[in-house]
Amino acid sequence: MDQILSLMAEKVQVSRRKKRLLITGGAGFIGLNFLQNSKILENYDVCAIYKSKRPSINKNVVFIKADLTNINECKCLFSDYDVIFHCAGIMMTSSTLKRSPLQGLMDNLRIHLNVIDSITQKPPEKFIWLSSTTGYPLSDKPLIELDYFLNEVPTRYEIIGQLYRLMEKTTSTILNQKCKIITLRPTGVFGEGDDFRPESSHILPKIIREASLEILPEVIYAQKEEMRNWLYVGDLIKAIDSVLEKVDFNVTLNLGSEKSTSMYELYLIILKFFGIERKHVIDVSNIFSLAPMARHIDCNLSFKYLGKYSSTSLEGGLKNTINWYKNVYSK
Repeated sequence: MDQILSLMAEKVQVSRRKKRLLITGGAGFIGLNFLQNSKILENYDVCAIYKSKRPSINKNVVFIKADLTNINECKCLFSDYDVIFHCAGIMMTSSTLKRSPLQGLMDNLRIHLNVIDSITQKPPEKFIWLSSTTGYPLSDKPLIELDYFLNEVPTRYEIIGQLYRLMEKTTSTILNQKCKIITLRPTGVFGEGDDFRPESSHILPKIIREASLEILPEVIYAQKEEMRNWLYVGDLIKAIDSVLEKVDFNVTLNLGSEKSTSMYELYLIILKFFGIERKHVIDVSNIFSLAPMARHIDCNLSFKYLGKYSSTSLEGGLKNTINWYKNVYSK
């Protein structure tokens, strides 16, 4: 009888054990926002990998310092986890690619392949990772998940887009039938904690920084035909929470807002937030050699599985971002 009771107690302990969640890129823009703002972390025993500066978070998170470009370090990190959320990577923008076109490519591919290789011997139940919408071809219609490999990547996204196509193919091939693979393709993510450094920032934080410093040109060229889909980082975190709670099958999902916004409208909103709209003229004529590109990403599949996570308006997300920027960079 005592032995039976002991076995029953062990089973109860196992059933109550929290699942183990490992997050790569724990000090990065998305990883840190996830650790700070996720509503479901208390359901997991959480470990987070960071490369250089340990995040300061008042939550029950175990931090591990590691360089994921080093395969020997990776081999020691990725066993005995139920879920892995992989969001580590090197920032690749037009500025960084001009300075060092190969470094970001090599580092990102090395990180991803090291992670994939390291989990093959003892894979998790779920592998969740962030891909990119840059791999989509040109299209006049909203792009659904199955369109990703249909045609060539647009010239302006060719290097980054081809990289993510390769990473997606590699992931599905190597981890096939080893674990559930959940590939997330977020659109243009912005928000608190974004990179505002002039040498490496994306276009949206770059505009905010230059508007704040009042160094935008008097005449701003921004076409109404140049369209982007923007996703506030707080809404991305809600989507990731829903993935952790609701998705237990292989799937690829676009994550974004319900509509795209022109660069003309984006500039107009930001100028008004800073009260400098009268100091600038937005010229919608095309003076550049590149044809305008309208990117419409269909996110209905993710809305179906995750619910309407993108509840923050573009104006609301920009207000939060600008207020955060002012608080951090005006000190």
